[in-house]
Amino acid sequence: MSRLSANDYYDLGLKYADGEGVSINLPESFKFFKKAADLGHEKAIAKVAMSLESGEGTVVDVEEAMKYWLKKAELNCSIAQSIFAEYNAKLYNTGPPYTEYRDTAIRWWSKSAENLNYFSMYELGHFLIGLYMDDSFNMEYYDYLVLGYAWLLVAKTKIQDDDDLLRDVLHSLDQVKVHIETQMFYQTFLSEKKRNRLRQETLDEADAKAKEILLGLN
Repeated sequence: MSRLSANDYYDLGLKYADGEGVSINLPESFKFFKKAADLGHEKAIAKVAMSLESGEGTVVDVEEAMKYWLKKAELNCSIAQSIFAEYNAKLYNTGPPYTEYRDTAIRWWSKSAENLNYFSMYELGHFLIGLYMDDSFNMEYYDYLVLGYAWLLVAKTKIQDDDDLLRDVLHSLDQVKVHIETQMFYQTFLSEKKRNRLRQETLDEADAKAKEILLGLN
């Protein structure tokens, strides 16, 4: 068996998973998929990651699963990039807010979005805007607000054949406008004219950034 190729191991994994000529044996299937994955077989990498998350043929080990999703992400798979980004965003949001988790989530969602994963465009925009809003509108995070809103605008432009996702994007865009309005409302030391100008400048800046992103995607 040590001389088998990654494809050979993958085929054996399928054989035991599907019961082709043998009894279905999920632990045996996982063993061969893992051998194939460790030799760089792309499909096997995804199967191992999914099995480690679900416990199919092995014990659940989410942290180990993410190592395989990262391997798949590094092979430029937009779905794996999105999964790995979401995992890091969850670590950032539910545990100590280490900037490493935040920056990793942004980096991989950006890669996935640049690979035209519409869901990642939405998730990236939502996450970036959340960073700004969750810190009581800290102006140090203003660039996150602009970039997040821009990615939502890009998603609105690019989404096709997914009415539910488009509806979520449009709802998020409306919410952001309300939050910007709220932020400006509390800047009581500014005149109403100045507040309106700043609000429009924020939206215009995001629109310009969205156009810049779209140029890079086309």
